[in-house]
This record gives sequence, structure tokens and C-alpha cells, in this order.
Amino acid sequence: MDYVTKCSKLNYGMTYKQIRQLACGCGRILQCKFHSSWIDNFVGFDWLQGSMKRHKNVTLCKSEYTSLFRATAFNKTNVMEFCDSYECALKSWKFTADRVYNIDKTVVFTVVQSPKIVAQIGRKQDGQAVCGEQGAMITVCMIISSVGNTIPPVFIFPRARLHD
Repeated sequence: MDYVTKCSKLNYGMTYKQIRQLACGCGRILQCKFHSSWIDNFVGFDWLQGSMKRHKNVTLCKSEYTSLFRATAFNKTNVMEFCDSYECALKSWKFTADRVYNIDKTVVFTVVQSPKIVAQIGRKQDGQAVCGEQGAMITVCMIISSVGNTIPPVFIFPRARLHD
């Protein structure tokens, strides 16, 4: 279960089926004695239930999409570079608090649902790395200034192809 929680922290959470396959593969490599039905398929669901009861720090939860680019780009070097550039821009342009806005966006996918994964209890966000576009998406942006002024929500829909 340490490996399973480590995978979930790295945005590669494992489903029940993947954990059962992993356990069967490890059993074969370590030449453990196990039930004959495990040879062709993978570990039984009852084994997984027992393992989940023994390890009370993990649970089944719904993962959130995290692009591979975003997961790898968020590091100390990039954050420090952004903060330095932001501070330099604020000093050089002398913005007042009512002129500084913060935007927060969320993406709603219209097709694909992320799988439920096993992750450590108490984590605020468990990601699941995905590659490429996963169907159509709608972006919703919320905008607020540092003094509390707001702009109505912005919805960004996919562009439609124009036909003659």
C-alpha cells in the first residue's frame, strides 16, 4: 500500500483492478504460494477488501484530471521565476490594489469520467494524469480584484467549425 499511496501522490493513482494485477505480478516474481485461480487472472476481490481493512490510511476516491505538462511544470524554479517577474512588473508599473485581478478557471469535460483510485485518507486533492484532450471541454473563469471587485463568470465554449 506504500507504493499505491506513492503513485497517487505522483498523479498516477491505481484502480482496484490495477492493484489486484500488481499484487498477482509481485506474487509471481517473489514465488509466493497463492490460489490457483490467480495464475490466469489476478488477485481476488476478497484479498483486496482484506488489504483495505488492514490499511486504514487509504480509501477509494474520485480522482481529478491533471495534465502531465501541468504536473511537471509546477516546480520551485518556475514558481520563483514567476514571483520575481510579477514583483518586477508591480514595481515598474505601480499598480494600485483595485487594478490587480485574480482569475481562477475550472474545466468541465463533456465526455470522459476519471476513474476512482485508491489514495491516502485526508489528502485534499488526488490527481490522475491524463494525456491529450479528453473530449469537448467548457472553461469557466471567475475573476476578482484584490479589493473585492468582481466580474461576472466567463464561460468559454469550444470553437465550432465554420462551413461554407
